[in-house]
Amino acid sequence: MSRSPVWPVCTKILECAVHPDRQGTGAGQVLWDTLRSELNRLGAQRIRTLTREDHATGPGFLSRRGFTPGQRYFPSALELATFDASSYAPLQERLSGAGVRIPSLAELRQEGTPELHARTFTP
Repeated sequence: MSRSPVWPVCTKILECAVHPDRQGTGAGQVLWDTLRSELNRLGAQRIRTLTREDHATGPGFLSRRGFTPGQRYFPSALELATFDASSYAPLQERLSGAGVRIPSLAELRQEGTPELHARTFTP
């Protein structure tokens, strides 16, 4: 198994959040204190966090605890009902002529692509 250059050594991944109705009540601080204590007990050497920069409180919460921004994440959306893919046809033809194939996720699943989830979603 290869190691990601972003996470050279990673043994635990935890996703947690405070419900919007409970933000600003100290719940996040209790969660952070508990998590930090447990990570110290386990001998963790590094903590990597993720939050969207457009989140109302996440970046500030992390900044006040000493975290500094690294990679940027932003939302993107495509309205399939109004998207016109025809403008990409010439590019798709050129790529195909060069031997480049761009399969859909459904096609990759159907083909039984090994380690598909890790290859698709690992940063």
